[in-house]
Amino acid sequence: MWTIWKEELYKIASRKLVWLGVSLLLAFVTFRLYSEQNTYSSTIDGKTYRGAEAIKKDQELTRLYAGTLTLDKVKQIYEEYGFFFYDKDDKTRLGNYCNWFISKEFTNFMQTDGYDPGQVHFYTGQDWEFNAEPLLHGGIRFDYIYGWSDLAEIYLMTIIVLFILLIIGLTPLFSEEYQLKTADILRTTRRGRQSGIWMKILAALFFSVVLVLAVTAYLWGIYLDVYGTQGLDASSALLSFAYGYYPETAAGFLVFLFFLGLAGAILLTGLLYQGICPYMDPWPKTHEARNPLHGIHAGVSPAESRILIFQGAAHTAPVYRSGSRDRRDPARIPQVPKCITLI
Repeated sequence: MWTIWKEELYKIASRKLVWLGVSLLLAFVTFRLYSEQNTYSSTIDGKTYRGAEAIKKDQELTRLYAGTLTLDKVKQIYEEYGFFFYDKDDKTRLGNYCNWFISKEFTNFMQTDGYDPGQVHFYTGQDWEFNAEPLLHGGIRFDYIYGWSDLAEIYLMTIIVLFILLIIGLTPLFSEEYQLKTADILRTTRRGRQSGIWMKILAALFFSVVLVLAVTAYLWGIYLDVYGTQGLDASSALLSFAYGYYPETAAGFLVFLFFLGLAGAILLTGLLYQGICPYMDPWPKTHEARNPLHGIHAGVSPAESRILIFQGAAHTAPVYRSGSRDRRDPARIPQVPKCITLI
């Protein structure tokens, strides 16, 4: 029985198109991340840092303000570093993570072109009440989460592409039986109708779970390499799209997100049940009467019945009546391979 599982798993894993897609996906994610690292910049006390050094400086600066987010802390960051903006000539970031955060969350910065700090001002009235104030009264823990917010966003894109690749890899699991005209033959055997089907499903589930876990581990690895572990204990409310129910910390939110992706892969694999419904239905008696392999084991020992050799395609075809003579429909003569192994 496990031989079937191994063979089906090998068939799925040997699809080159799936691995090509996974390789291109991981190459894109890796290139994007390290390009972001190389172009990252931070300006602190009039000095601009770039690349990995800029990330390190931003993390060191954020540690000074880490903890419960308060209005006094927001004012302190503003008085020390002002609002965040971009240089109009070379698009350089003229600011650091801390004043970028308060500019994004507490001001109208996102409604401006980002080049003129004179256009930026703190929210007032209902804009402050609905957009900024909730961050100051919920015990929100502030820390450097730039990398983890980016990881959450890129994971959503990654999992969608993985689902497409899984569809490509798993769809032939049952459709190829019809394409090769072996579906009816498989259904003449006890294992073909029962355990063989479940071994196919189990192989598909195993492949889906392992692929999602492997890609998830790879994403964690490269983001930990670039951003370290700082910010994983920050409040998940700081993430740009944490709405509805979510765990309290950024690490918990990411784990929650990854489990959702894993559940999605399992549910996607479950859609194959639609493809196996014809396998699970009992054979109609009218079909059994016409099936050339029906009752093939009668009078044959189990050892002798495992390998059956058919010469040519001289099998019983469906019969229809025309006038007073019976005729056989040549187009509907089943095409059976010359050598078939039945388990």
